[in-house]
Amino acid sequence: MIIERGDIVLIRFPFADASAFKRRPVCVISDESFNRRFQSLIAVMITSQSHPERLEYAISSWRQSGLALPSYIRLTRFFSTDNAFVYRSLGRLPDAEMQIVMRLIREFL
Repeated sequence: MIIERGDIVLIRFPFADASAFKRRPVCVISDESFNRRFQSLIAVMITSQSHPERLEYAISSWRQSGLALPSYIRLTRFFSTDNAFVYRSLGRLPDAEMQIVMRLIREFL
């Protein structure tokens, strides 16, 4: 599977204590060349639970992006994972929204 920046994918996500895993949607922020070269990706968490006190971005095109519920990108929850942990692609964040997400991430770094 070709994984690109802006893809919304379902991954194997570990619990904090690494005792178990669950499937979670994430938004890929690394580009295709990075993902291919290192066989891994860099992503930010997506959740359906809003926490306004945390830095988050409300996905306006959540249905179009393949998400089942209104969702939020946690702008400070970065991680990398092996491409092998990707179960499947759910959809893609529209380019205009992805540009906003990347701008916000750069502002917070």
